[in-house]
Amino acid sequence: MPCPQPHDYLDDADFKQTYMLISEDKFEGSDKELHRLLLTRDQYFISEGLLDKLALRRKAKLQRSYPVSQRLCLPRKYRAELLKHTHDCLGHYGVDRLFLTLYSAVYWPNMYLDVKSYCQTYFIPLSILRSTAPSQINVQYVSSYPKDISKDIKY
Repeated sequence: MPCPQPHDYLDDADFKQTYMLISEDKFEGSDKELHRLLLTRDQYFISEGLLDKLALRRKAKLQRSYPVSQRLCLPRKYRAELLKHTHDCLGHYGVDRLFLTLYSAVYWPNMYLDVKSYCQTYFIPLSILRSTAPSQINVQYVSSYPKDISKDIKY
């Protein structure tokens, strides 16, 4: 699992300006970028040297139901490693499920597009699928049911 350091934000194109504005109250860039950052500045904060973003719900009804959560802003150099680790360890989730799993903990701009492109590059070659007959596919099911559940069911 990637572990970003505070200096990684200063090298990252996505978070450099935000990190500098919050930590040092400095900004280098155009007025348009400064305006955008000032509008979203209250959603970011630094905790133990790392940049975090508050996850705010867009709809008023959801804001009352779900608490505000804290998400780690992940620099670019750690994203591929995190996507690979999460996708491989959690059972090769599809795009939406992988995105929602990551969304609760981390943030970066255009995260959904990155997850989508990663999942599209992960495939089983057609030659393997075509050469494998259905009888040769080994599928194991894990069940917590007893072997004969008909005894336990009452009609």
